[in-house]
Amino acid sequence: MDKKFLMIGVLILFALVLCSCKADTNGLLDENGDSGNKTIFDIKEENNKQDECDDSTQSDETISKSDNLKTSGDSELVESGELEIDVVPVNSSSLSNTTCAWGFRRMKDEVQPEFSASYTKPLDEYGGIYVGNKDSRVIYLTFDEGYENGYTSTILDTLKEKDVEAVFFVTMPYVKQNPDLVRRMIDEGHIVGNHTVNHPSMPSVSDDEKLKKEVTVLHDYVLENFDYEMKYIRPPKGEYSERTVKLCKDIGYTHVLWSFAYDDWDVKKQDRLDYARKMIYNNLHNGCVMLLHAVSKDNDALLGEFIDTARDRGFEFCSLNDFEYWFWKVSFMGKNGFREKLEKALEMPIELLNNYPRITVLGKDSIFIENYKAITEYEENLIRISNNVSIYGKKLNVEEITADDMLISGEVKTIEFE
Repeated sequence: MDKKFLMIGVLILFALVLCSCKADTNGLLDENGDSGNKTIFDIKEENNKQDECDDSTQSDETISKSDNLKTSGDSELVESGELEIDVVPVNSSSLSNTTCAWGFRRMKDEVQPEFSASYTKPLDEYGGIYVGNKDSRVIYLTFDEGYENGYTSTILDTLKEKDVEAVFFVTMPYVKQNPDLVRRMIDEGHIVGNHTVNHPSMPSVSDDEKLKKEVTVLHDYVLENFDYEMKYIRPPKGEYSERTVKLCKDIGYTHVLWSFAYDDWDVKKQDRLDYARKMIYNNLHNGCVMLLHAVSKDNDALLGEFIDTARDRGFEFCSLNDFEYWFWKVSFMGKNGFREKLEKALEMPIELLNNYPRITVLGKDSIFIENYKAITEYEENLIRISNNVSIYGKKLNVEEITADDMLISGEVKTIEFE
């Protein structure tokens, strides 16, 4: 009898265990007996939500983290269960992304401004433009075009009348909304520059691919719709970093800042012609890269007068394509003290510097060399002269040559002093 009751008890206990196991698995299995759409991540998410109820200080960010998330190399939506996460690739650049907010100290009596070395270093290193040759009375006229305020057409009329070439830095909205003006800029011989798609502070765009698209999407649009290839970029707000300058350089763009600007962008502060005259005329200098905003009523009104006045003072308006990098136009046989300073800067002995020629870089398309000895190697992509100077580029050609100097044309990439 006791054995009979014992067997019944064992059977009842076994049945209870089976029911318990079935109840535990019902939370994971669907009606077909498999896990269906319930993934591991879904379960962890539900557990985290339960934890969140228990701990009110836990954030939503904790819920989205899981070791089971998959990532890809591109920015895309990665799906895990019902949760979608935008995975952005990490910027692996080793270059500094510290923001340089462009500025300088104005000087008097046509002296070039003073620039901070920390600001100019990335520009000098990657061929950026901000001021021209301090010995040349030239002005490079540039305009920023964020939006149209009704003055660009008459500005173009004045430039055509005065035979002056300018650069117009445009954004994507400007190009799309004003195709006729952009076409005029190109057809009348001006340079159209890139001012990005959305006008962001470039260092703030931490992902390299997204930053490239700020430049290349506008580049491709202009190329496709106007058959025009841009090569100069002005960073929005004058903000850049070593990283952004190098990135733009790698995709074929030269950074262009400025050595003169004033508060002409404020459309609420117009009808101040005397003020505009004072700001412009008192700050002209050799190699001036002038930034004006085409939204300014005063700039439109004064442009013709300004061009005439500058010419009367001996200035010439030049194309940015003929830009002279002032740090190249130096004579290694020059003024007393210069070689010593250059020796210290380059950590090279004076005897070696004395052996170098005088080189003037004329934009990207030609260079003028004086005090050379002989050409030792001449190819389409390399010209080497016996002063231990090598010029690298594309389609290089000696256009003119004498016993003392030569003119080289082509796309100059690098000049190396061996």
